[in-house]
Amino acid sequence: MNFKIAVPPPFSFLSTVYSHGWVDLPPFQLNSEEQYFDYTFSPDENSIISFRISGGDNSSLLVQTEGKLTAAAGKKTEHAVICMFRLNEDYSSFYRLARAEKKWKWIISYSAGRMLRCASLWEDMVKMLCTTNCTWNLTKIMTGNLVAELGKEKGSKHSFPAPEIIAGCDEQYLRQRIKMGYRAPYLLEFADRVASGKIDLNQLENREGTSDELYKALRAIKGFGDYSVSSLLKLLGFYDRMGYDSWNRIQFAKKHNSGTAVEDKEIAAYYKRYDSWAGLFFWMDVTEHWYKNNFKW
Repeated sequence: MNFKIAVPPPFSFLSTVYSHGWVDLPPFQLNSEEQYFDYTFSPDENSIISFRISGGDNSSLLVQTEGKLTAAAGKKTEHAVICMFRLNEDYSSFYRLARAEKKWKWIISYSAGRMLRCASLWEDMVKMLCTTNCTWNLTKIMTGNLVAELGKEKGSKHSFPAPEIIAGCDEQYLRQRIKMGYRAPYLLEFADRVASGKIDLNQLENREGTSDELYKALRAIKGFGDYSVSSLLKLLGFYDRMGYDSWNRIQFAKKHNSGTAVEDKEIAAYYKRYDSWAGLFFWMDVTEHWYKNNFKW
């Protein structure tokens, strides 16, 4: 089953796909040569859906599913794609700021700025937990193990495991088999609270309120510190927080201070004029070399 989803200009499939590391983590399966990715998700406990998505001329997204979908499943798949590519978000003021300064011309050229999401906040949050205090290689190991060991199967593909599945795991299993290490008890408690309804992720994702209010709500969940919550806010449409980690601090220092370490307050001051978009401009700035040097356009 094939269908297209219209996208709001300016839009770039590749800039969104390569915006950060999610596309390297299962159940994403990227084909960089042919410029598409496969993804498998389970919108409810009774179904599992696999699809392939590509961007063509960036005027729409082409979604190809495995087999014919019911009308309900088709709507769930469309909703997932809209969420993943942030198609309902308004970036007009971000691009207006980018056009005002020559140094951001590349953002306009690549239609950069959208950050790829997973199909659910649950998956985004668990993956963010898997990025804390570790190498990217370990992040890939943990998420790969979660999907391969605990995800629903559809042929050779697996979805990301549901909170109920992880909540039923033993802490030692998560530590040793999945390689979650110190994150295991945090993941276990988070999964249990989501599965039991004590944490309503739909309510968190769709709540009205300020960035500060959502930040406080997410920070109240054990295991999620300033870096992970600030980064999650960028996936939820709030870009005012920086989300410092060792990597982006180093990239800023290389680019703006001859490699000498810079205090966080100095980094914040550098982007302060961008107000509610400060965190996104920070991320764009430290990843500019990806767009210019690393990707096949």
